[in-house]
Amino acid sequence: MIIYIYDANSLKNKYKKKEKTQISIEEMKNSSDGKYLATDTIHHVFIYDVGQKYKRLKKMKGHKSRVTHIDWSESGDYSQSNSTSYELLYHDVSTGRHIFRYLLILNGTHGLMF
Repeated sequence: MIIYIYDANSLKNKYKKKEKTQISIEEMKNSSDGKYLATDTIHHVFIYDVGQKYKRLKKMKGHKSRVTHIDWSESGDYSQSNSTSYELLYHDVSTGRHIFRYLLILNGTHGLMF
């Protein structure tokens, strides 16, 4: 599979990335600071470093079916993804680990904001 990255204003090809998978990508999303790019696959989310020519950093595991949506925390430190089996998973981007427990935002004090 080949991923093509285009400039949104000029529509010129910025980068071409080859991957060793034959699975189509349905969702791609940049972190709010533009530092990372997340893409979906059948059971995983891949995180790429935009500043390092889209070097793959992490493979977020845990879904039992196809990933359908990806989102980022405001800080870009955490990803949120859901799948066709209605799973909603959170991952720490720095470690790639699934977060089993998370804090909800209560009056803007603690937790993650997506």
